[in-house]
Amino acid sequence: MKNEPLDRSAIIAGLVPLKDWQLTPEDVLPQVIEKNYTFKDFNAAFGFMGRVALMAERANHHPEFHNRYRQV
Repeated sequence: MKNEPLDRSAIIAGLVPLKDWQLTPEDVLPQVIEKNYTFKDFNAAFGFMGRVALMAERANHHPEFHNRYRQV
């Protein structure tokens, strides 16, 4: 069975129960789901990124991260 991509409305509906996750606007390509996290300082933000990276590698999932001081 071939997996078909979800349409925009199905993605948005699936994000409803997930606090603060959002789909990028239609004119932004590629379409991605995203969430912003704010931490007390750079070390906390970078530590979070490291922990997520280890879990993502085990799941063979490779998210795109952006870090700016205490925000990921």
